[in-house]
Amino acid sequence: MLGIALALSVAAVVLQLLEYLAGVNFGADGGGYASVFYGWTAMFLAFWLGAVYSVETLLATAMRSAREAAAAGGAVQALRPSADATMVYLYSCAGIAVVTWVLLYLIT
Repeated sequence: MLGIALALSVAAVVLQLLEYLAGVNFGADGGGYASVFYGWTAMFLAFWLGAVYSVETLLATAMRSAREAAAAGGAVQALRPSADATMVYLYSCAGIAVVTWVLLYLIT
């Protein structure tokens, strides 16, 4: 499941960059809304890259732990605390994204 999460996370980053290059027909100097759009999405992209890094680290650690456990004949090391911390970070990012979407699209 971590591999799927990593692939989807990288796809989200790529799609955001493609949106910047092809889908947006205004620049950062196109007024207040355009500059807020670029500023917010750039900041959110930076935070999302942090989440992608965290998921990739979890995947690498899980693969190494499974390989070591198979060689030693023992149990796989528990990654639950790291996974829980990553989930808290992702839920925080999602909550901030929802609040910001409401502020930018529904209220303004």
